[in-house]
Amino acid sequence: IIGAGCYAGPAGAVCATGWGEHIMAEQLSRRVYEWIVAGATPQEAVERGVALYPGEITVGLIAISRAGTGAASNSNMAWAAMEGGRASGPVDLD
Repeated sequence: IIGAGCYAGPAGAVCATGWGEHIMAEQLSRRVYEWIVAGATPQEAVERGVALYPGEITVGLIAISRAGTGAASNSNMAWAAMEGGRASGPVDLD
């Protein structure tokens, strides 16, 4: 569902995963995107998005904009990003 699991526009893109019913109810990806439009970095925006949920509702977010990338979750979730030719994330890509 556009706006819940994914959302993109001129300012960047956001994807969410986790407990879908709760993500859908908040239109989480759209909400995080709007924070990026308002000036938050992708990292600030995804952390704010994850903070909307208690720990028992699994949620993870990734986002990208011209200001960089962001990733956050309230449980262990793999992700990776390439910035400046270098891989980053909790997954060892080397």
